[in-house]
Amino acid sequence: MLAPILLFVTSLQSADPPADPRKGLDKLLDLTDRVSFYYVNQMGRYDFSAEETKTNASIVVQRECGSNCRRYMKEVVSHLMIAIPVTCSNGQQDLLIEFSGGHISYSHSGKAIEFQGSCFHSNESIHSITRNERFIFD
Repeated sequence: MLAPILLFVTSLQSADPPADPRKGLDKLLDLTDRVSFYYVNQMGRYDFSAEETKTNASIVVQRECGSNCRRYMKEVVSHLMIAIPVTCSNGQQDLLIEFSGGHISYSHSGKAIEFQGSCFHSNESIHSITRNERFIFD
């Protein structure tokens, strides 16, 4: 009876962890020449899809970055890479960053992040990066 239990424990330990979608973000940014930022400023409880976030955005910034989108988005990528994986929570979306092949959705004052079905949390808000004049205009 001990052999089946050992086999089960061994198979649990050898299971590969799910792939981290953040590792492919640089490649996606290499394939784009424009990044769009949709800022939502809304009160109350709400839960928007990406399309609804775009529709309800009060500010939209479109940045043409040509072949330099990866370099332009370096701080955003770094912010995502240091965020810790968490269980997804719904609602309160306040920023959608859209680019060819994908988007990143931020909520809860820019500290909750959703990218390709995985969720992350950062102690620093993305807004400290994206609302900076230097980020927008440099």
